[in-house]
Amino acid sequence: MDDQILITVGREFGSGGHVIAKAMAERMGIRYCVRKLLDEMFEGDEKKISELAHYDEKLAIPFLSRRVRGHSSSPEENLAKLQFEYLRDLADKGESMVLVGRCGEWLFRDYPNHVSIFVTAEETDKVARVMDREGKTEMEARSKMARHDKSRAKYHNTYSDRMWGQASTYDLCVNASRLGIEGTTDMLLSYVEKRREAFKCQ
Repeated sequence: MDDQILITVGREFGSGGHVIAKAMAERMGIRYCVRKLLDEMFEGDEKKISELAHYDEKLAIPFLSRRVRGHSSSPEENLAKLQFEYLRDLADKGESMVLVGRCGEWLFRDYPNHVSIFVTAEETDKVARVMDREGKTEMEARSKMARHDKSRAKYHNTYSDRMWGQASTYDLCVNASRLGIEGTTDMLLSYVEKRREAFKCQ
């Protein structure tokens, strides 16, 4: 457990945050947790994965769900809790990881070997990245960015007592436009290494 590191990465849509997170995990040789978490949790059960994918990182629809004695009828809420439990179980077993999204900085808030990061970027860079990656027009890219960031904020702020994208929520907020994807990755890895040294001194 002394060498365990839990890195959580929040990011704005189009910022390159998931690319940076994946590069960090690969260079550190640790688990990378992102959208395919369902595949990992229910490996081999394609039907269940397909059914649950519809509710993944979605909020409950108020008039279609109810709560009785602390139990919710919402598949969205129940799936979220199941995923949180799965991730905490990995952490409790000593697994190191880079976790993207999933209210990570809240989920691992009580773990001493946790580093939370939020990645943003200049608007023009985000738009250009989405246009290039998805073949969208500028207007379409801006619309998708706004829609996804709004959805991420709502999901995060529903389960967490901290605000998505707010500097005080994270250990470090970084603008990836300043150093680029590779430069930002290098800088964050250096920061994480210094934090690991600090953990060992505590």
